[in-house]
Amino acid sequence: MIAYLHGCQMIGFKRMTEVCRGLFGLTISQGAIANVLARVGEANRSAGRAGSRQKVRASEVIASDETSGGA
Repeated sequence: MIAYLHGCQMIGFKRMTEVCRGLFGLTISQGAIANVLARVGEANRSAGRAGSRQKVRASEVIASDETSGGA
């Protein structure tokens, strides 16, 4: 939820602490929010790399830019 509110709804760190308190009853620091966003970002990057790698390896034809020929 924090990643969505920050990334899609453009809620800044200071305001995010207020939103978390108001919506969830959660007291969270701006530093903790930064850590949450860093962890989510790394998880998304890892998942994206793994999915891309599997898709390329499973393709019958691989174009010169390493994408499948039929996408």
